[in-house]
Amino acid sequence: MNYTDIKDSILTSISEIPTPVYTNQVRRCVQQHKKEIMKLPLEDTFVLCESFLQSHNRHKTIIGYQIMDYKHKEFTRDSYQKLEHFVLTYVSDWWDCDDYMTHAFMRFYVKYPDILSTVKNWTSHDNFAVRRCAPVLLVIPARKGLADMKDVFSLCDMVYNDPHYLVLKGYGWLLKEASKHYPKEVINYLETHVHSMPRTAFRYALEKLPKEERKRLLSLPR
Repeated sequence: MNYTDIKDSILTSISEIPTPVYTNQVRRCVQQHKKEIMKLPLEDTFVLCESFLQSHNRHKTIIGYQIMDYKHKEFTRDSYQKLEHFVLTYVSDWWDCDDYMTHAFMRFYVKYPDILSTVKNWTSHDNFAVRRCAPVLLVIPARKGLADMKDVFSLCDMVYNDPHYLVLKGYGWLLKEASKHYPKEVINYLETHVHSMPRTAFRYALEKLPKEERKRLLSLPR
């Protein structure tokens, strides 16, 4: 099957789902076509993915990023340009940011961590969802204890006072996940910034700390 046939087949499967259509049903439809997807050359997979993303439809966007996640083992350094193109062109809200950054793009970052220097450019983008992508990219590595805390804090600093609350929640989420493996470092960061950190980010960052530590940090003068 070529990528056009695969797309048509996936869409046919989804059209047969009784409404309302739920995300887990969409994911199962894509899963049914995984073998055919895996046989595609990577370049054809990019075309297939983008054909779904171009619709700006939530379910089709989920399909596009799920397809990319299936093919992550085939990513090469040259894949970065296309993967970033998807970020800058199609990511438009928190949910597609989080889906893409915690799956397909995160796997590319783990393989090529030096791309973070370019990712940092996203923090000044006009689109809040692209700015959110930068800290969210490190959420899973931080959760697994694989993140360099210098990178974590650097990204947090770059979106520290972002005007959009979903970007603040994004870096608060990153600090929260980092606190599981690096509690001392995160606590020190929060103590140092307690007077200036936006409360939205501060409270998110506290959520996985021990109860007494949370109470102590919340009681600090702001």
